[in-house]
Amino acid sequence: MGTTLSANSLALAAMQATLSEVMSPEAYAHMEALAGRLEAGLGTAIGRAALPWHVARVGARVEFIFAPAQANTERLLRPQLRFHYAGDIPTYATSDAFEPDAKANEELDGLIFPDMPWVLGGDLPDAVRAATREAWPSGGPYRGRLFAFGFDAFRLAQALRHRGVTDNVNVEGLTGRLSLDADRRVALHPSTLQRSQLWH
Repeated sequence: MGTTLSANSLALAAMQATLSEVMSPEAYAHMEALAGRLEAGLGTAIGRAALPWHVARVGARVEFIFAPAQANTERLLRPQLRFHYAGDIPTYATSDAFEPDAKANEELDGLIFPDMPWVLGGDLPDAVRAATREAWPSGGPYRGRLFAFGFDAFRLAQALRHRGVTDNVNVEGLTGRLSLDADRRVALHPSTLQRSQLWH
């Protein structure tokens, strides 16, 4: 125990009250029960939304971090958490955290964020990129995220034109997996991954 701030009668009385009245088995049992309810509720909500997320609970502590920010800010977050021994807390961000440049993302290890396969890569995106490079060797039109939306709209239109198609529409696209919900609305299921999965 440090004496600079704690060696006074008020601090010692507060410490004694905390140890004898607050930090009791009954209080911890109550906190653990509440933490269990919170963990279960968050897990149910995450499962209902079919998200690849998880909640970390240690005793009565339930923790996760959601930090939406631009890439230059996100690159400062994970090193700070590791420095303060909090690098194991699940940390989520938006797709703004990612830049398709290996050097720009060196400090994002452990960050979890959603983005479309067109940005993150995969079998279909790699095949489409190869085909576009062959069609436009000199570069051709800009092929950013809007290109991916247009590509998927075309694939979805083709799937819907097939005779006999009802609700069984499931299209793997450049923006994610596309399907129809119960109200015949298009549902997008984007990719979510941990940054370290990209390069390791």
